[in-house]
Amino acid sequence: MAAAITRSLTDRPLFCELLAHAPLTLERHVSLESVRSFKLSALDALDDLVELLTRALPGLGATGGRNVVAAVTALAASLWQTSHPPDTLAQLYAEDPRLGHAVVDFAPRLEHLTRAVLIGLVSADDA
Repeated sequence: MAAAITRSLTDRPLFCELLAHAPLTLERHVSLESVRSFKLSALDALDDLVELLTRALPGLGATGGRNVVAAVTALAASLWQTSHPPDTLAQLYAEDPRLGHAVVDFAPRLEHLTRAVLIGLVSADDA
């Protein structure tokens, strides 16, 4: 499951890029109707994802499914940014490897952390 989720996100680089930008920039200074439409579409997509997750992992429950989506999208948003630094930072990291610890390999790190989230939420009493 963690590999499939990671692959789905890795195959959508623009989506991963926008995960961090939506709440910071894209949802600001827009009309009420625009943001309402976006939020309702996102809610429909969330419901679809939760249904898929709970079908594959029945012990997860609907709340656990929503928590998986929240955690994994937050992780993907952050990890995408750090794994794709701007040119200036990439140059800095290349010139001084001591500072390059912040750069991560997106897919393996996301898959590892997604697996941990899934295991934790499936085994949690309040999933």
